Amino acid sequence: MRFIDECELRVEAGDGGNGCAAFRREKSVPFGGPAGGDGGRGGNIVLVAREGLGTLHDLTHQRVVRAVHGQHGMGSDCYGRAGRDEELFVPVGTVVFDGDSGEKIGELLQHADRLIVAKGGAGGRGNKHFATSVDRAPRRKDPGEPGEKRELRLELKVMADVGLLGFPNVGKSTFLKHLERTRVLLHLITVAADEPGRDPLTDYDVIRAELANFDPALAERPEIVAMTKADLPEVQAAYPALKDEFAKRGITLHLVSAVTHQDLDPLLYLLADTLAAQKS
Repeated sequence: MRFIDECELRVEAGDGGNGCAAFRREKSVPFGGPAGGDGGRGGNIVLVAREGLGTLHDLTHQRVVRAVHGQHGMGSDCYGRAGRDEELFVPVGTVVFDGDSGEKIGELLQHADRLIVAKGGAGGRGNKHFATSVDRAPRRKDPGEPGEKRELRLELKVMADVGLLGFPNVGKSTFLKHLERTRVLLHLITVAADEPGRDPLTDYDVIRAELANFDPALAERPEIVAMTKADLPEVQAAYPALKDEFAKRGITLHLVSAVTHQDLDPLLYLLADTLAAQKS
């Protein structure tokens, strides 16, 4: 399944059912009063957060989601049945925006959080509500109200303790937005032998500038910098000079390899200690 972190969706809540104009017709009551029931409420469109989901992929196949209309009111004081709510499951960390105004509607941050994004229309009143001492046989009834219809934009912001960033983030704020709910940043750099002219220190500076431009508060969070691919000769050769350059900035540059697992454990311990300090 592809990782999809943003999608657009049209939602249409159900219309309310119409009220009914009816009268009692019992043999023992020759002049029966009004007995028209109310229409049922239209179904809502509800987003529900689920921990097991990690992508908005499933919603990309549902361009329009509609809820059930409320049932019309009936005679003999029978009310119409409310329309069933339409529930859409989304990952924890989903933020919902109005697609037209851009206004944030809400966000779902915990498992089982619920957010009504389109309200069903109210049911119309039956004629029994309009009886008065003057008019004991009203024929008035209310129509049901239309359900809300709106365009939505859903955005997934991954919730994690540690946020990873590296050179591919540059110029792509949709990578960067995932860092907003992280406590510690792990900034990865390396030597790009297949891209002449690329320099790890320059890469680091460019990304830091991009991060500060995206969210100054995010750029102030604790950061650990690590040089990856320590198993490659060109990385080993470049590391000592880069370590000194970062040290001049007060930054410790760690050297790790995912292939040989070189110094991964010390890096993980450092991350754990940094996180613990943030939570205390």
